[in-house]
Amino acid sequence: MVGFAAETENVVGNAARKLRTKRLDLVVANDVAAADTGFEVDTNSVVLIDASGRTTVPLASKDEVAERILDRAVALRRARRSPRAQRPAAALARRRKHQR
Repeated sequence: MVGFAAETENVVGNAARKLRTKRLDLVVANDVAAADTGFEVDTNSVVLIDASGRTTVPLASKDEVAERILDRAVALRRARRSPRAQRPAAALARRRKHQR
């Protein structure tokens, strides 16, 4: 689950707190007080925060920032699903071993 933290102070700290308290997979920290980011401009810069750390997305068009957010969310989803995908194969191998 992805959350968004539109903050005016202690941007990364407040966003990291939201990651924990809301049990999110990813939170996008957005400093809405900066002159070239936020709601009334065509550019944005955010910090992506997840359990493995944080990644700064430098100032870019909002479309580019959205693509970076989506890329990170997809990567997290794939990483989370990967062990599950391996479980059925491992279970099948164990069953075959016990059937011999």
